Amino acid sequence: MTVQMVENWSFIRGIVDNCMDEPDLPEFVGVIVMVEAVDPVDSYPNLLSQAAGSELPVLFPKQLVENLNLQVGDCICCRVRRAGLQRIFVHREHIEVERPGED
Repeated sequence: MTVQMVENWSFIRGIVDNCMDEPDLPEFVGVIVMVEAVDPVDSYPNLLSQAAGSELPVLFPKQLVENLNLQVGDCICCRVRRAGLQRIFVHREHIEVERPGED
């Protein structure tokens, strides 16, 4: 039996804890985010409202990770969507990266 996902978006803020290759999705990188806050996006369902205070694996396109030079310790603010029980994807146009020590 398959479950159909509804269009959903959440805005998360957190610290990058790890980046790792995804063997099942070679064009993506799994970015583990220590989530500090989760906010709703417009009128979309927020399926990650309980994620604050936890580790969240977010799938980023590999090219985006390289372009952003995303690193462990970076603070990220981004829009994400749940695409099944085990997969969460970043919205490539709604992401900000802050590096420790940069003003």
